Amino acid sequence: MAGGKNFYEILGIPRDASEDVIKKTFRKLAHKHHPDKSTSPGSSAVFKDISLAYKTLSNPTARASYDQSLPEERVKKPGSHKAAPRPAGRGEPGKNLLYHITITLEEGFEGAIKTVRYVRTINGSRQTSSVDVTIPPGIRDEKKLRLRGAGESLSPQQTPGDLIIVVHLLPHPYFAMDESDIIATLPLSPLDLLPLGPLTIPSLHGPLTVPTVELDEFQHPTLNLKGRGYPLSENSTKFGDLFVRFVIDVPPSIDENLKNKLRDVKQAIPKTARQKELDKFLRS
Repeated sequence: MAGGKNFYEILGIPRDASEDVIKKTFRKLAHKHHPDKSTSPGSSAVFKDISLAYKTLSNPTARASYDQSLPEERVKKPGSHKAAPRPAGRGEPGKNLLYHITITLEEGFEGAIKTVRYVRTINGSRQTSSVDVTIPPGIRDEKKLRLRGAGESLSPQQTPGDLIIVVHLLPHPYFAMDESDIIATLPLSPLDLLPLGPLTIPSLHGPLTVPTVELDEFQHPTLNLKGRGYPLSENSTKFGDLFVRFVIDVPPSIDENLKNKLRDVKQAIPKTARQKELDKFLRS
C-alpha cells in the first residue's frame, strides 16, 4: 500500500467489489503500470502496490482477514457515516488472545501475508483456527495488529474477543535499523578499494551499483545513499537513508605464492602524493 491508502483505494474499487471486478481492474492497471511497458516515473512502485493489493483481495481468506484489520472508518460502506456496530451479545465480549509472529526485515519492508494457526475457545468448545494476517509494508518492530472477532467466546450468544498479533522483526545479518534509516556494515577486501570497477551494494530496494571512485581512496568509509532506507511510516512511499559502513576484511592466512603475487601488484600500483611524502619523511 502507498500513501496511507488501503488496498481498495489502490485498485479504485468499492469494498464490496466482486472477485471478477477485482481481477479485471487489476489486469487493466497492471497493463498500464508494468515496468516493461510504462516509462512514467514511479510505475515500478505503483505496480508493486497494485500487485500486493490484488494478491490480498483475490484470496477470500486473506481478504476477510484484511477487512478485519482495517480501522473502523475504513470498513464503512460507501455513503455510510457511522462505524459498523459489533454483533450484539449478552454480557461482556469474549477473551482477547495474544499471538507473536516473527518476520524478516525484507518482509517488513515489502509487506507480507502470514498464516497464523492457533487454538481458541469458540462457542464454548476448543478448536484450531487459521487466519491470514496482512503485514503492511513499513511495519515497525513490536507493532500490534488487531483482528476483530478472532478471539474467544464461551457461548454462541457471546461476542468473540479479538486476536492481537505482535509483530517482531528478526535481526538481519547486514542491516540494522535506526528509525527509518538503514545502517549496513559491509566487508571489503583491500583490492576493492582500487578503482578497478564499480561496487555492488545490497539494499532493501535491491542491489545498488556504486563507482569505486566515490570511496575517495577510503578517506570517507561511510556512504550515505538518500532514500534507500526503510519506509518513513507504514504504507509510505518515502524512505529514510541507507548508510553503508565499509570494513577491511583481510584473509586470516595467505600462502607464500599469493604473497609474492600481491607484492608484485603493490609495487606496480602508483603511489599517491601523501604516500610519497611519507616515504620522504621516513628517509629523513
